[in-house]
Amino acid sequence: MPHQVDGISWLRHSFLSGMPGVLLADDMGLGKTFQVLAFLHWIRGAQDDGRRPVLIVAPKKLLDNWLEEVADRIGPQGLGRPVLAYDEHLGRLKVPGAVDTQLGQQVLDVSTLREADWVLTTYETLRDYHASFAKVRFRIAVYDEAQKMKSMASLINNAAKSQQPDFTILMTGTPIENSVMDLWTLLDVAWPGYLGMSGKDFAREFGHDASPDKMSELKSRLVDPAQVGERSCTPLMLRRFKSGVLTGLPLKTVKPWRIRMSPAQATAYDEVLESQRSRRVPALQALQALRQVTFHPALRMPGSQADHDRLIATSARFEILFKDILDPAYQKGERVLVFVDLREGQRVLAEMIRHRYRLRRHPQSINGDTSTKALKTIKSEFQGGQGFEVLLLGPRSAGFGLTLTAANQVVHMNRWWNPAVEDQCSDRIYRLGQNKPVTIHLPIAVHPELGDNSFDVVLDSMLTRKRTLSQEIVVPTTMTEEDFRNMFATLVGASAARHDSEFRATDTMGWKDFEAWTASQFAAAGYQPNTTPGSHDGGADIILRPPSKTPNARPIICQCKHRALGDGFVDEEAVTDVLRARSAYGLLYPWLRQPRLMAVTNGRFSLTAVSLARENDVTLVDAPQIDGLTSIARDLLARPGA
Repeated sequence: MPHQVDGISWLRHSFLSGMPGVLLADDMGLGKTFQVLAFLHWIRGAQDDGRRPVLIVAPKKLLDNWLEEVADRIGPQGLGRPVLAYDEHLGRLKVPGAVDTQLGQQVLDVSTLREADWVLTTYETLRDYHASFAKVRFRIAVYDEAQKMKSMASLINNAAKSQQPDFTILMTGTPIENSVMDLWTLLDVAWPGYLGMSGKDFAREFGHDASPDKMSELKSRLVDPAQVGERSCTPLMLRRFKSGVLTGLPLKTVKPWRIRMSPAQATAYDEVLESQRSRRVPALQALQALRQVTFHPALRMPGSQADHDRLIATSARFEILFKDILDPAYQKGERVLVFVDLREGQRVLAEMIRHRYRLRRHPQSINGDTSTKALKTIKSEFQGGQGFEVLLLGPRSAGFGLTLTAANQVVHMNRWWNPAVEDQCSDRIYRLGQNKPVTIHLPIAVHPELGDNSFDVVLDSMLTRKRTLSQEIVVPTTMTEEDFRNMFATLVGASAARHDSEFRATDTMGWKDFEAWTASQFAAAGYQPNTTPGSHDGGADIILRPPSKTPNARPIICQCKHRALGDGFVDEEAVTDVLRARSAYGLLYPWLRQPRLMAVTNGRFSLTAVSLARENDVTLVDAPQIDGLTSIARDLLARPGA
């Protein structure tokens, strides 16, 4: 397609001009993988330096996609001989008895990596064996879904920066998500020093208080041709949107459904507002309660036909879903994706859909507990099936890496706080390969008296504004503390919001402030907190030394994971981080060889994180316990041998 021809040409000219790297930030579904493969195929034909290998790093769930794309687009010999460096393949690469002196991991057979034409691996493997990979001088390094590296303090980011390829390609449809620092972190991998300032100076100049003109200036530095000294270069970032370049996709309609709440739902909504205004419920708890009530005021598993009918009649969103969306889809034999982040919501909807449409089995679900193998099976069955079917998905678990063009309808039953995440979800079906008109459904429950000040209406307006602004200039798409304050003031009334101090709590902090707050809670208990470096932190955010008066107490290695508004799950990465940190810091500091391990979040830990923590004796502190963190720390000091 024309935009892909332009993208391939941009990659070639960037490489030939001697640029160290680029950021391919095309909208989801424009064929970033295809463009990169075409460029790599050209590189393979043009190499004259002994065919040094190419490194491709991708999330685990996308590895099969890469193998399939290589086979389908350029044939099995298109990139030459691969070396797969993940899962069971990794065992054949490990050198028996050898260890990485820093992390204590087995090292990889570097000669095998050097002899490959291309190496396919995961971010986690690169993180664990970065020293081995760094001994290979790769011709090209490709990082798919590069937002995995957006934290400049993460081991994954440090592992990528330890590589020395001739040319780096970062691929992501969301170059900025949580803050403008996401962008600086990516550029520090693609072209270190391009902006001519440190991360601290960048945050100061283009951070939260930067003017629209300042952000437009930043965008120009990224998307306009670059002049570096006397050298003219192509733009560092290529970012196109489907609405601007695609003419071959079918019509996409975004359809907001506004419907009045039932009396029972409106009453439950009013009770939440009254509880907050009388200060019986804190602000953030009230905001989460409004989100829950607007989804359904009395969510439960139905036990009879009457229960099914009552559950639908009680919730405006459920009425829209079943009567206005799924009933017609069932009659037409269409396939539908329903995004909902509440696990209980997925379970209840699965039972209701099976019952209402007399299906042989419950609809499949994709969430944080879905394995890569199960994900591949679900995708294959859904894509290959015929007739009416519904797939239930968590927005964060299925927001990338899935092509589900067998469906032509998407329902956002629970709106996420970030329009970029929502668009990623919609683009599971609206991408190359879709040949049917697509409808994106937005169920909006309207309070009969509050009208435009209802939760759904206010959130829809804020997400729409964020989405539009993010396409015009370079700005984060996630909700900021100011956004939450404004939203809360609109929902409960400005006077009530002014007197509520809850927004100064952990849920509206940035990640750095959350780490500092966590350290202060331990300090209040008597520990001596030390924050780790901004880079090469070894998997730890805070090292906590017990007070000298308790010589038998054990130190603590702590990993912090912040979630905006306390919303969302933290997976097992927090646990694996502190497990690696124990090895790394134990080698460096004898007093840290038998520490306690702890992970702290203001969100919730997933079931897989909890299971892994129990297996490895890692203490988890999340939303229900976080207000008592100082008490937990004091308790640990009181039982030093435990």
